[in-house]
Amino acid sequence: MNAELPPNVIFYDGVCHLCHGWVRRIARADKARRFRFAPLQGDTAAIARGAFAQFPTRLQTVVYIEDGAVHVRSRAVFYIAKRLGGAWRVLSWMRVLPAFLTDPCYRLVAWSRYRIFGRYERCQIPTETDRALMLP
Repeated sequence: MNAELPPNVIFYDGVCHLCHGWVRRIARADKARRFRFAPLQGDTAAIARGAFAQFPTRLQTVVYIEDGAVHVRSRAVFYIAKRLGGAWRVLSWMRVLPAFLTDPCYRLVAWSRYRIFGRYERCQIPTETDRALMLP
């Protein structure tokens, strides 16, 4: 694990309405406050790109770094759900399926998310409640 990154960081597209909605939902569900969040356009993502060769350069994906392991696309979603526990755990069971079966669905949503949900002009400032969970 990189010393500059906390153990559980979710990287998301900072200008995507859908992504912001999921970040807020995960932050509310994460009662133990395990997760930290960082936009793919930010400084923390730049550090992660330098530290992990498998960290994607494109913004069409979610990336979850869990204790030094990098998960992308559908794998990231499933491991985040696993870490959240509770009812989310049902979604995490899909991680037993190979990525070549689950990633096409993820890519379809990623490809159409701006058209369906819209986008911001720039990364949004988090609410006061969520500010402590956000990384630059």
